[in-house]
Amino acid sequence: MKIKIYILVLLSFTSFCFIQSCTKSVEQTQLKSQKLVLPETSFSYYNEDTILNNQATIGRALFYDKNLSATNAVACASCHFQENAFADGKQFSSGFKTELTNRNAMAFNNLAINDGFFWDLREFDLKEMVLKPVSNHIEMGFTDINLICKKLEQFPHYKKLFDNAYSNGITTSNIANSLQLFLKSIKSNNSKFDLNIKPNQSNFLNDFPNYTYEENYGKQLFMKDGCINCHSPFSNFQRSWNNWANIGLDLNYTDKGLNIQSFEKRFGTGIGMSEFGFGLEGNFKIPSLRNIALTAPYMHDGRFATLNDVMDHYSDNIKNHKNLSWELTETSSQDGVLLTKPKRLNYSNQEKQAIIAFLKTLTDYTMISDPKFSNPFQVEN
Repeated sequence: MKIKIYILVLLSFTSFCFIQSCTKSVEQTQLKSQKLVLPETSFSYYNEDTILNNQATIGRALFYDKNLSATNAVACASCHFQENAFADGKQFSSGFKTELTNRNAMAFNNLAINDGFFWDLREFDLKEMVLKPVSNHIEMGFTDINLICKKLEQFPHYKKLFDNAYSNGITTSNIANSLQLFLKSIKSNNSKFDLNIKPNQSNFLNDFPNYTYEENYGKQLFMKDGCINCHSPFSNFQRSWNNWANIGLDLNYTDKGLNIQSFEKRFGTGIGMSEFGFGLEGNFKIPSLRNIALTAPYMHDGRFATLNDVMDHYSDNIKNHKNLSWELTETSSQDGVLLTKPKRLNYSNQEKQAIIAFLKTLTDYTMISDPKFSNPFQVEN
């Protein structure tokens, strides 16, 4: 009997030590191989606003800091690379335990004018959104978001940064605010397209003088064939309202996309889908086309490896799903009955390459090389 009690006590003590060890591992110190290096004066993220610049500087550090994951294995930047316009470059991303995500990591830019976040648009507030990946069970693994504060409090550089930017130091609200300010500061407005549109705002339909023949031809096709309906150059190459679409990727979707919770968060509870005239299955967020040449693979599941694959889909392979967005349909009359079917643009290879040439003019090489958006952690030898 005494032996059994002894064994039970030993097992209980071992379990306690294991739990304590796990808790400690979540709060362990900064990886020894990294050193945070920031300029003495913060970069100008928000003109001459010192406080906002200091807060965005914290966001930059947090974005690249692997301590925001439960195992110190991944940072936000592990799935969003500056050189890829903050896309991943992979079909699915590897989380803090190397488990893969079930959707493709979205690129981002100009988030201050972005209408909704995540492929299913389940968040519309950037400050609310930024900590969702940190607490995700696959991505970064912090089930108790408050542990991040305890973890960051161990590092003198964070204490100094937060005290310099906030009156109440390190809090989850201040962490989220810093991250959102850094992300909002990442602007893409210096592409070849931007440099041409600025002096030609009133002549957008005309050829741009600094474009090649192929680029201008691609721009004409982009407008003529309705791409502009979902990807307006005046709305960051997406839609400024109801920024979702079913583009006929499948007849039956394994990933259903938008859900009723997304709608209720945006429009309030009690919204009936019949009021919108369509179902939700197969509808996903419409991404911006800015820097699209750098953000492969494409779609919510990364199914298309190249822009050629994307063009093949829109040219010949749109599926006739019941929720297919009207922009991708065409009507015809048969025996006095109107029939709706998917568009068949039947592009030639020359036309596909022209549209791709135009899309490549949306690349902002300044954004992807700007040091104020880069990794502030340096590897120590």
